[in-house]
Amino acid sequence: MKLKLLEGFYICCSCHKVFDQTYEIYTYLEENKRPFCSVKCLENYYSPLIKKLEEEEGLTRKAMNHNDTLGPILLRDPLFLKHALSQSSEIHQIDNGLGDLITIIFSWFDWSNFGKVGTVVYSIRENDKDVLILHAIVDQKENFLESFLPEAENKNSSESVYIDQEMVASIELKKSTFMAALLEQRTAMDIPYEEFAYYEPYIGPTLERADEVFVEKDQEGDQVFKFFKACNKEGKNFYFVVFGVIVSADETTENETVIPILSFPTIDADLYRYFRTGEQLSGFSRN
Repeated sequence: MKLKLLEGFYICCSCHKVFDQTYEIYTYLEENKRPFCSVKCLENYYSPLIKKLEEEEGLTRKAMNHNDTLGPILLRDPLFLKHALSQSSEIHQIDNGLGDLITIIFSWFDWSNFGKVGTVVYSIRENDKDVLILHAIVDQKENFLESFLPEAENKNSSESVYIDQEMVASIELKKSTFMAALLEQRTAMDIPYEEFAYYEPYIGPTLERADEVFVEKDQEGDQVFKFFKACNKEGKNFYFVVFGVIVSADETTENETVIPILSFPTIDADLYRYFRTGEQLSGFSRN
């Protein structure tokens, strides 16, 4: 039985106002299934995500000691962002698991007197049109911008890992905590943060063949596993460290797998020892 009284009516996801299709200004995100009665409500709803993206850029720039010198200048020009979106080199769409589809657009192009300039733009899209720009990052270092793009999926892997939303939030909190500690303890002479991406192939070998493994309870009472391995790259010795938590590989079996929280290379023995705490599960002690 249909209730015709309720047909064609919407409830704004931000202010909870009830309105119908004749309302003068409204936005309906069909892909995200979210109606809004005004542009202001659309912006208010996504304001926490906008703030989070701004904080992540700031944290990354601080870690790399790389200031934002172009953004404040170029983003004031509406033609710049319009041109950037029209010159997209890569377009990714990610689902945060809560029904929000976020589009990430990477562009690399020449711009007037600045030479090569790149952008990473996070947006809410509908029918290939940007409904709301969440955040835009501008820089002339391509590898810096690529650090904000989704990691390439391993198409050869058939393993699927189930992570509920509570665990996703917990992992993000743990990552922020460890990153803050890493930034505080790192020295200027250590491997630059902007080069971390080149060391990602060492994640798997470190998890599989770690020299040492420690486990320690964090502030949430969860067990965090720490994997340490001495490595060599192009004749240069370094340590590789991975922090991770164990989760169920899927919803139906008791198989478990390690989800990395944070990984990094270091040539600093003091930094290595700083994180080498908790109960040692395997390996030998390093002095």
